Amino acid sequence: MDAIGKKVETYLKSDLPKTFGLIVDGYSCDHEHYFAIFASWTDGTEKVQRRLLCCCVQDELDDEDEANIDLTAESLGDYILDELTSVGHNFDSIEFISGDNTATNPKLARLIGLKIGKVVPLVGCASYRLNLAVMTFIDTHYQGLINKISTLSKALRTLKNSSKLRKRGIKEALLSSTEWGSLFAMVNRYVEIEDKLPDCNLDDKVLLLIPSRAEHSRILQMREELKEFNCVSMLLQQEGDLQLDMSEVRHQFDMLIEKFPVTASHLSVDADIVQNPTFEKAIVKIQNGYEESLTRQERDAVARFRMNAEEADSLDSAVEVENVRNAAAAFESHRASKKLRRQLDTKYRSTKHVYCTTNVVERLFSRAKIITTHLRQGMTTRRLELFLFLRFNKHLWTAKTVQQVIDDGPSDQDENEDDSDEELEHLQY
Repeated sequence: MDAIGKKVETYLKSDLPKTFGLIVDGYSCDHEHYFAIFASWTDGTEKVQRRLLCCCVQDELDDEDEANIDLTAESLGDYILDELTSVGHNFDSIEFISGDNTATNPKLARLIGLKIGKVVPLVGCASYRLNLAVMTFIDTHYQGLINKISTLSKALRTLKNSSKLRKRGIKEALLSSTEWGSLFAMVNRYVEIEDKLPDCNLDDKVLLLIPSRAEHSRILQMREELKEFNCVSMLLQQEGDLQLDMSEVRHQFDMLIEKFPVTASHLSVDADIVQNPTFEKAIVKIQNGYEESLTRQERDAVARFRMNAEEADSLDSAVEVENVRNAAAAFESHRASKKLRRQLDTKYRSTKHVYCTTNVVERLFSRAKIITTHLRQGMTTRRLELFLFLRFNKHLWTAKTVQQVIDDGPSDQDENEDDSDEELEHLQY
């Protein structure tokens, strides 16, 4: 398996363009911290491409060596440089960094920018901003009701009361975490079972916890308003061709701000949580086809995406514009009209790959959780990294690649590995 990984790494070197964006995030599991790096770019057909560069364990978190744990921005910067070097690139290849809004990532982007002498924009996670905005909205308008439903849910989870609910075929309302998605699920569950609770022979103390009719009306109102946020949250989770670009995310956030002004503190383009508002404004204008409205600062912020003479000559604008014109006339779609405006007289390369979420990394770590079951406790971190690396980059290798590795003979590392056919087939599907 290690030999296959080396071949895929070789293919990766030739597959990467000169410049690309990085999507980064971390994940802790069993006293170990993993840090994943994805490369993202848009190819000549305006299709977004992503490659997993690495998903390595950082420092083992144990009590004996706790003082030497180093997950600082400086260490992560060295790690990123090492991984870029392994695929024939360096910091100059970075167009932007997409990551969550922790204190480490902004510092990481600043340090890399100082190293290469130009700004490296950090694009924060839109899903994280949405979660903060919803929690602010709930704290402002509905925190008392949420607390009351939560208290009722805890009372219904006791052994005695949960048994009474089960006899009626009711599953109690649960609050599994403080994330707003779980709060929304709890509210939905309460609305579903609220009218059945009086018939469950519950104690008077529990019945007193049930919200009044006036409170229930407000809960129904809160539920409808939270559906608006949930709809945007689901849109942010989309992948592939359905994934929202930054202009579409901006459109969704602006609609939420118009309906719920209190969310502007986290969702507005100039919110304090936004690290590089000038860069994000410029990307949105380019994606909407309004390049002529770019300010001088915005043009400087996206100078890395400006096409050179060779790229401009190679762009067959006439064919592309005609295709998009037909699509726009047939479907009158928002995306087609944006693409038409952008391609009529564009001076910039496509920015569709500038992601404002880290969903791809979150899904990678979810896959890691599936792989590291209790039946695989003996799996080494190196083997887990190879599993993830090969699975995500599975389009870079085939059965022919495996056969070439077999024909070449085992490497020194593979002599101690026992890669079954079943494992390789699992990575392919």
